[in-house]
Amino acid sequence: MRALSLYDKQMGYCQSMSFIAAPLLLHMPEEDVFYVMVRLCELYDMRGVFMPGFPNLHKWLFVHDQLLDTQLSRLSMHLKNEMVPSSSYATLWYSSLFANALPFSHVMRIWDWYFLEGKRIIFSVAMAILKLLMPELLKSSFDVIVIKLRDLSNFPFTPDQLITTASEFKLSNRIQRLEATHDEQK
Repeated sequence: MRALSLYDKQMGYCQSMSFIAAPLLLHMPEEDVFYVMVRLCELYDMRGVFMPGFPNLHKWLFVHDQLLDTQLSRLSMHLKNEMVPSSSYATLWYSSLFANALPFSHVMRIWDWYFLEGKRIIFSVAMAILKLLMPELLKSSFDVIVIKLRDLSNFPFTPDQLITTASEFKLSNRIQRLEATHDEQK
């Protein structure tokens, strides 16, 4: 991570980088992890997630909220009624690409798909998690909801169930429009 922060001084270091680098180190040498991290920053918009002020993270939370409103409106209303902002759980999800939230087996499947198809996968997975947990979340109050969504280490669904549910969400064009809307509002 030191090499990456020296490579891109404007970006610097962000703690969530470590949550991404650690699983990568289990599969490849340090030097390769450095190059993967550089590519994540350059090609997958992660640079803006790690930069001071977290501009892409704010944009992605905006997109998340809009998708939640349209894709899972009943849950969205419940979360609003319980005053659960997406930043209380989704910040961890997006900044670590779920490595700081889901079991390792789920994260590896998500990353395989993400490296193949890009950031739309991250939003599809986020919506899938919420959809799968929706029956339980709709019965829960603020404290329980936040705890459940921040710590998915005991996620009750298999990686296959998560990926299958995520693949039901066709979001590519919608994500681009929402990101443009966010940028126009700034």
